[in-house]
Amino acid sequence: LPAHRPLHARPERRKPQPPCQGLLPPPHRGPRPQEDPG
Repeated sequence: LPAHRPLHARPERRKPQPPCQGLLPPPHRGPRPQEDPG
């Protein structure tokens, strides 16, 4: 079934990527004015 396949492989790969780069922006790694509005 192609219904349980994308649902199980999509959220797992899409979840750890966006939250890691958008929720916790590393300020010591490279403070950007775009990610750090203030």
